[in-house]
Amino acid sequence: MRFVLFLIIAFFFMDERAIATPPNFVVIMTDDQTMESLPFLGQATFGLVRSGTSFHNSYVTIALCNPSRIGFLTGQYGHNNGAINNDLWTGSDASTLPVWLASRGYHTSLIGKYAWMTARTTGYPAPGWTDWQGLLVNDYFNYQINNNGAVESYGSAASDYSTDVLASKAAAFIAAQGPSQPFFLWLTLNAPHDPFTPPPRYATAFTGINPPLDPSINEANVSDKPSWIRTLPVLGPAGSNVYGTWIVPKFLDRMRTLLAVDDAIKIVVDALTAAGAMSNTYIILTSDNGYMRGQHRLPYNKENAYDPSSKVPLIIVGPGVLAEKTRADLVLNIDLTATIIELAGAASGLTLDGISLVPLLGNPDAPALRNHLMTELVAGFVDAYPIPGFANITIPAYHAVRDRRFKYIKHGTGEIELYDLNADPYELTSLHADTAFALTIADMDAILDAMKNCVGMSCLR
Repeated sequence: MRFVLFLIIAFFFMDERAIATPPNFVVIMTDDQTMESLPFLGQATFGLVRSGTSFHNSYVTIALCNPSRIGFLTGQYGHNNGAINNDLWTGSDASTLPVWLASRGYHTSLIGKYAWMTARTTGYPAPGWTDWQGLLVNDYFNYQINNNGAVESYGSAASDYSTDVLASKAAAFIAAQGPSQPFFLWLTLNAPHDPFTPPPRYATAFTGINPPLDPSINEANVSDKPSWIRTLPVLGPAGSNVYGTWIVPKFLDRMRTLLAVDDAIKIVVDALTAAGAMSNTYIILTSDNGYMRGQHRLPYNKENAYDPSSKVPLIIVGPGVLAEKTRADLVLNIDLTATIIELAGAASGLTLDGISLVPLLGNPDAPALRNHLMTELVAGFVDAYPIPGFANITIPAYHAVRDRRFKYIKHGTGEIELYDLNADPYELTSLHADTAFALTIADMDAILDAMKNCVGMSCLR
């Protein structure tokens, strides 16, 4: 009798988090979205900004589709999880975020692009997913979706626009969940990735608008840059004129694709509201990497260590998250994995290299979680892109570390760069040859040497 009474009392005095329904998670991940794109989006995105916390120094571990996404799924750097380019992953789907959440009782849904690798995109389903609706062709029209084993084909009608279709599928998944069923939804959209096709309804949006000014575009003097940058031509009239014929019109098309992403955000928020799930759901808006549009003479793509390539938007909304808050903390995409794991009360099956952002979400005076942040390109990458008259670009492997002021880049060629991001946010002038910064370089080089093979908490500096 005393034992029964003890159980009754223990039940009523259990930690509230132990008996409450675990929170839901909706991660909306775009493809190649930059920080500078945010002002071009609409009211739904601004609503997230007003309702949550925005991180202005959010980076991805490797600025490339597959390694970045696998980094999010594993919570690890590429040098630990084995995802070092778009064609190779030596790790396993069997120990990833959806597997860990499913063990906690979550329904999990992949809607959109999983990873670059065909085997992972066409296979049904990857482990841990309750619902698998993976794009078989990453495009805006004329694509296929593997809908839980059945291949759906879409054409070129306006209603087939992939962002809209995927958003509708996300809303249907949310509506199908019961009030006490926790869920994790990874809505991963193609926009604004090439071929930069806007939906017909936004085909003429932003007409006459010029892209934001960036003094690093068509950089005239690249003598301080590594050899692979010094070989690039000027993109203006004196060179290939890529800037006028490619960069400006493609930038506007990229922003037009993001207007459809804003519509998708509204569809998801409306579905959560209709399901009565908003108050117990964390919404995370981010991208797998950034994109170049002529900075340092790079007319396209990503992979490099410069901020337009590796810095991405990050907005988090949810229970206890400060509204209308911006933070300058140094954060990584692999921190999102640790954050979700903590909030869900789940256990990871791998040693996480990231750190949970939970302490930063509800406390405006929370101290920084790290002083240094590393990004990397474990293996060199050859960029081949359909710009007439423009040669392929080979980007060598690199490791880069930054603190609150400096960024230090060490290339596989042995070349180095150092930027004072406070005084030079566009990374125009490398200080590596300035003897006044010799001590800074030595300190940053030592930190980078310690971090480039880090595991778990040793990645936190």
